[in-house]
Amino acid sequence: MAHDDPKIKKSRAGNGQVLPEVALTELRSFRDSRKGVNPGPFCYRYRLEDQDLEKSIRRCGILNPLVARREKGAIRMIAGHKRLYVACRLGMKRVPVIFIEKKISDPDAFQISLVSNWKQEISDMDRVVAIRKAIRDFRFRPERVRDTLLPLLGLPAEESFLEYYRKADALEDEIKNLLDRRQIPFKSCALLLRFSPADQKAFARFLDRRAHLTSSQCLQSLEWLGDIVKRDETTLRDILRLKSFRAISEAKSLDPRQRGDLFLAEVRQRRFPGLTAFLKDFSTRSRKITFRAKNLRIEPVASFEEPGIELHARLRNAADVDGILKLLSGSVQELNALLSPVF
Repeated sequence: MAHDDPKIKKSRAGNGQVLPEVALTELRSFRDSRKGVNPGPFCYRYRLEDQDLEKSIRRCGILNPLVARREKGAIRMIAGHKRLYVACRLGMKRVPVIFIEKKISDPDAFQISLVSNWKQEISDMDRVVAIRKAIRDFRFRPERVRDTLLPLLGLPAEESFLEYYRKADALEDEIKNLLDRRQIPFKSCALLLRFSPADQKAFARFLDRRAHLTSSQCLQSLEWLGDIVKRDETTLRDILRLKSFRAISEAKSLDPRQRGDLFLAEVRQRRFPGLTAFLKDFSTRSRKITFRAKNLRIEPVASFEEPGIELHARLRNAADVDGILKLLSGSVQELNALLSPVF
């Protein structure tokens, strides 16, 4: 296709550079797809929708041109797929494009797509897709992915990162969608891989838009659920079918965050069956000590699995120190009673 093709117009970029403007109908992307979107082989975005980008383009237009190459009488997109997707949504007729005139291989074109988006926001699921495509579709050697592509994706060039992202690609799509929406932390991938595909789907269905877990709540609940599955020789999906979990999921009076809090509490209760009685007994015993000092708090160890207690004291002066020491020295018997969990 020649530079003076009547289907290609010229536009002037902000720096004065004259760029071709190409009709969307001429681009070999987002076409011939039964699902309505077919971004082509060089797109590594897990999700093309981007509300912030759409607002920017609606207000200012496309400031950074797309990157493409000519092949077999058509135009193939290399970079800028999210911008092109937004342009389609907004009904734009033409988009600015930079053409790569030099003949390059498909693997090099894919690497150019990463270079073009360097330092732009890239999600963890984008990274998963990019690594998968590099190795599976473009036959990159793992060493090239580690040393060249990981830095382009904002990751250290280390084998451990490469392996973690490759393993994350084995998760079920329902889990990947939660990861992409950041409803669960990417750090949870290793814990989720302990569960079967059916269990992963069950967990995703429970959380999806119904329960909100903080990052720490999600990691803790998955660790405890894995322990329960192993201990009771059951499945996660059977656990989530229990009446108590269904009640949390179906409670219309609760918001997602409240459901998340109750979910974690229920998981903890099932991980440590005697926990409720233990905490009640512990609270009763500890109050026999702390009622004499408002600046002292006594709690069981965080894991609930080891003997021991945690003392939290607010000390403002030497008198506070003396008071706490005297209180503790006079409460040896009560403290000893708290040192061994009874559940």
